[in-house]
Amino acid sequence: LLILERKKENMLDENVLKVLNELKSYKDRGLEVPPVTFHCLGEPLMNPNLKKYMSFCDDNDIFYWTVSNGLLFSNNRCDELFSHKNLIKLELSVHTICDRTFSSLRGMKKFDFQKYILLIKNAVFIKTRIDNNIPIQLDVMYDKNLENGRIFNAFNKEEFRSFCQSMEQWAEELEE
Repeated sequence: LLILERKKENMLDENVLKVLNELKSYKDRGLEVPPVTFHCLGEPLMNPNLKKYMSFCDDNDIFYWTVSNGLLFSNNRCDELFSHKNLIKLELSVHTICDRTFSSLRGMKKFDFQKYILLIKNAVFIKTRIDNNIPIQLDVMYDKNLENGRIFNAFNKEEFRSFCQSMEQWAEELEE
């Protein structure tokens, strides 16, 4: 078992800006720059500089996407996020699709799963996202996972079926 140990902190601002400026210089020379991804081992929306980085990318024609667990979504946060012109996708790292796994996998003993789903639904249905045609990708853990040193099934077929039915209903509502 490999356990990653690192200090929980954001990447240094000067390092992020150095990388973004290097990408800008590539763009300025006419080179193709793949989209930047703001994520990795943490919640990007907790980074106080994320808006600055996204604005830099917007101002310099650099496309980007971000990954979030969705726990910090509010109407204001979603409006702000989806108002950035070069955001090409929001990837939601849901991983847990029911009350049972939400509390055990995420350790969310004091946060209601249905409230969490409503935060995600808000992001899906918010007008700013729809108007700017920004897709949301839901990542769901569907195989076995390690929890407290033991293997368990992240969810059963009925839980998965129920979650998929909810997503189908959302898709139908979006098409209306």
